[in-house]
Parts: sequence; structure tokens; C-alpha cells
Amino acid sequence: MFTSFGGLSFFRLDLRRMATAVAFLLLLAPLQVSLVQAAPAPASPATLPTAKTKPERPRFTPSDVNGRSSYLDESDDLSIFDNAEILAEDKKWSQAIALWDKLLKKYPNCPALVLRRSLVLRQSGFPRPALHALEKLVKDVEGKGESYYSLYYHLAETYSLCGDKSKAEQTCLAILRKFPQRSDAARGVLVLNRRIGSAKIAIEAQNRLQYLSSHPFRYDTTFSAMKLPAQQPLRSGEAYEIMVKTDCFPRFKLTMTNDRVVGDTGIVKYIIAPPNYEQIVLLNEESRNYYKTSIGELMLDHCNRRIGENHYGKVTKLGETKVLGKDCIELKCQEVDESSYEKVALSKDIALTKPLVKTICLMCGAPVSEFLPLSDVWVKEGYPTPRLTVSSIKKVKVTPAMMALNPKYHQVKNKGELIYASNGDLKDSDLDQFLQTK
Repeated sequence: MFTSFGGLSFFRLDLRRMATAVAFLLLLAPLQVSLVQAAPAPASPATLPTAKTKPERPRFTPSDVNGRSSYLDESDDLSIFDNAEILAEDKKWSQAIALWDKLLKKYPNCPALVLRRSLVLRQSGFPRPALHALEKLVKDVEGKGESYYSLYYHLAETYSLCGDKSKAEQTCLAILRKFPQRSDAARGVLVLNRRIGSAKIAIEAQNRLQYLSSHPFRYDTTFSAMKLPAQQPLRSGEAYEIMVKTDCFPRFKLTMTNDRVVGDTGIVKYIIAPPNYEQIVLLNEESRNYYKTSIGELMLDHCNRRIGENHYGKVTKLGETKVLGKDCIELKCQEVDESSYEKVALSKDIALTKPLVKTICLMCGAPVSEFLPLSDVWVKEGYPTPRLTVSSIKKVKVTPAMMALNPKYHQVKNKGELIYASNGDLKDSDLDQFLQTK
């Protein structure tokens, strides 16, 4: 829900200590472009070394202490999961394998972990062992009555890489059969077929896309029409103060009245208020600047996530529950043709303006309704990822000035100027000082 709200919580770092400036690199995207354009041209062929060295294949020794990086010091499973993917992207194969093995000892039958370990094997030059692992994985998943599109996609892709065109074709046709309502599956099969070159696959995938375009799937919208029981709105001068943590960013504070929300990361504040609930205003009290952007752009920038209406194949009410003393409805929202799902708890006690609640639901990926999400867990390929955790809820007193934009603040053009501009103007010396601390 509040994923984008915490997008600038990286600013908790002291600006004078920029040992890690990931967030600020996001803020200075235009600068990065200019630096790339100014980079020196690649060396000419005459200056390149001519000797060819055979790349050394990695030796997988998960029990070797030297193969286990400092990432293993992380105690949180999700942190280990993320770090393993980072290591794989950096081609640190043995260290990535070590992390997957660590998680697999705890979750030996988790499809997401087995899949990612297999992909690391394949990427590092061992397609056959990866293929055997994927074949067993798909067989085990089918035996449990589960279905995950990504497993079949990577199995077909690995068959193709190993030169087994016949099995790659059979798996692609199985994808079209097992995921008939998913246009992304049909498009994925067409991508795979560029290597396979099967006329049968091309015809069936194109026919499936044409059928889905004229017969769109009817998603479950049961809870979009739900109505809240009669509630007493907050009195004037009252607000809910909620401490939250998301899958993108650490804990931060939200203050909510009936029709607006003010967030505080400790460095940057933000406001979402009427009449435009799709706009977010970012504030910096030190520079006395503000920047307006859309929630969609901020989500994509900081979380690599697009917001949109919910597209669930099936929504099931699991029952009633409580989150920090608040009565909630607990839902299981399943993806189309998939066993992956999202479990969310929606508050019945907190009454806010309907457009504000809708915006929050869209940002969370929760079912769009009049209920405010208070917890959200995404179970993708059998691996649970907490998207939203609320640690405290309490009522507080607020004044109108605390919930509004200070009229003396200056509007700036981008998020970089939000921090570095002085009275709305960016000084070269400010930017130079930042770069020298890198």
C-alpha cells in the first residue's frame, strides 16, 4: 500500500556520509545520462589485447567458507533471497549458489528457490544439470496439483538451449494448454519460438492471442463492490499515526486524516491530498523545497513496480482477523491460471475518503475496495514475500498546518533539486560537493 510513500526513506543517510548513494543515483538520473554521454570512446581494436583466455568455469562448493560471502551474515530470509539474486546478476556464481543452498535447507520444497538455483547453474555454463533440476521441479509441482507459468517457461527455454527442440516444442504447447487465459504466456511462447522455429507453436500462440483479444478474461471483482459497515469518521483535529514497513523500504511514519495522508521518513515528507489523489508532493524541510510527481512514476522509479487495477483470477475470503486490535477481513487473491497468490488483511475499523483508500489499494496491489490494507504477503512460486507490515497504529492530534503544504516552500523541477536546491535554485557548488563525497 504505502510502498511508494517510503520511496525516499533512503534519505535517512547523512548527506555528509555517502558511502552508499544508491537512492541519490536514482534522484540524479539526468546527471547520469550526461556522464554517460561524456564517457570516453571505447578503445580501438589496435589497442585491445589479442590474447584469448579460456574462461574458467566456477567450482560450486557451497560448504566452502571462502565461497560464502558476507551476505550470509544477514539473518532475514528475504534479504538472503535478494542478495542471492544480486550475486547472480554480478556473475558471482558460487556465492549465489551458497545462498540458495542456505535457504533450501530451511525451505527444501520451495519452487522459487529450486528454480533460481537451477537458473544460476544454467547461466554459469551448466545447462544439463539445470535441466535435470527443472524437470524434477516441474514433476514435483504437478504432483502437488500446483501450477506456475515461470517453471514451464524456463524449462522450455533450457530444453532449447540444450538443443532438444522436440521437448522444447512440447513444453511450449503445454504452456498454452495449462495457462489458457494468460496472454503473457502466449507472448512468452512466441519469444521462445524465435529459437525453436516451430510452425505449430507459432500458429497456436497467435490463435490464442487473437482469441483472448476478442474474448477477454473476466477477472474476479467480488470485493471491488464491497461496502463498509457504517463507521464514525475521525473528528476534526484527529488522525491515525501508523508505522509501516514495505518490501521496498524500511520503516516510516504515516499520519492519516479522513481525506489525506502525510508521510515522514525523517528527512523527506510527502503529502497526498484532494482533489488529485494520483499526485504526491515531496517535501524537504531543510531546503524548504517541494516537488510534485505522480504516484505511478514514483512507484516505478523506486520499486520497479507499475500500479494498475487488480487482475486476480480468483478472490477468496479466508475469514475475519485482527491486526493491532483492528478488525480486518482476510483475503486470498490468486493469479490467473496460477497457484501464486497474495494474502491481504483489510481493515474494517479505519474509515477514510474512498478515493484515498482506492489509491492506497492500487499502490499495495490489494483488491480495490473501500477497505484499508493493513498487511500484505505475496506468495510467488511458493515463496512468501511480506509487502506490507504495520507495527503500530494510534490516534494523534493534528493541526491543519501539519497536514498541508507550507506556502513558503519553493517548487523544484526534479527530486535531485529537492535536496540540493537552495530557495528553489540549484547551485553548482552544491552538486560539486556531493560528487566529491563519492
